Amino acid sequence: MDITPTLTELLPYATLAREHRLIERALDLLGRCCDEAIRTKTLDPAFARELLCFIREFADRTHHLKEERILFPAIDAKGFFPGCGLVSEHGLARVRVGKMAAAIDRWTAGDASARLDFIRQARSYINLLREHIVKEDDCLARVTAATFPVREQREALAHEFEEMERREIGEGAFERYASLVERLEEQERQSSGRAEQGRSPAP
Repeated sequence: MDITPTLTELLPYATLAREHRLIERALDLLGRCCDEAIRTKTLDPAFARELLCFIREFADRTHHLKEERILFPAIDAKGFFPGCGLVSEHGLARVRVGKMAAAIDRWTAGDASARLDFIRQARSYINLLREHIVKEDDCLARVTAATFPVREQREALAHEFEEMERREIGEGAFERYASLVERLEEQERQSSGRAEQGRSPAP
């Protein structure tokens, strides 16, 4: 049995890969939020805002900043960072998040057209982030492993990740945001269960 770690399991990239898996769960939730908004012709602004809170505070501020402030400059300092379009995609993602937030505000103010705008922006964001994560798990993982072949180098970068997260977000950020996603998943399960009961034929 081969127990050689994959590139995504090597520090410091393993930290980013673990965060990717949590972000993907939030993207699943966002996609189902869009499906429900189409089915019911309404939008749950509280649920949508909590998802955007996760995206802004975890996917962007916690996750992307590790790359932009620490990993990308460290790779660049060692030679040439191919980039793979990752930085520009972070910017595009932030634009879409801003438009989703604006659509939620318009919906709560009574603008019925904002529901479809939210769905369009959310689905565009989901597609962008999923492709972005696949690219990072391939391109960025390979570049990181090649640039930092010595374990001590990789561990030092992982420690920088931890220190930055502690300064910017506080202790236990991953656990806090994982709990948020778990709570939203449970909330969605309960809501879906009630909707199924409501659609069940009368005995």
